[in-house]
Amino acid sequence: MAKAQIWDCVKHEYTPYEIPADWHCPLICQDMNTLINCVSCGKEITFGEGYTSHFIHTIGGFGYYVCEECMEKEWAIEKAARKKS
Repeated sequence: MAKAQIWDCVKHEYTPYEIPADWHCPLICQDMNTLINCVSCGKEITFGEGYTSHFIHTIGGFGYYVCEECMEKEWAIEKAARKKS
């Protein structure tokens, strides 16, 4: 399993996040049609269809790619967190 971290926008801190070993979650690809997995739900998408996650990052802070549905969930979580602050 690949090691990553997930940002908690309420607590303002990272917690460990493990990417399953059988998921293909590259940070960069030469071919936008390369099949990858959404780092959040595992759905298979092409690299070009992905969005950079606002929450799931490498230890160095680079965002992994998520599908459209997971990105919409991230936006909703961020919006709710902003309303609370």
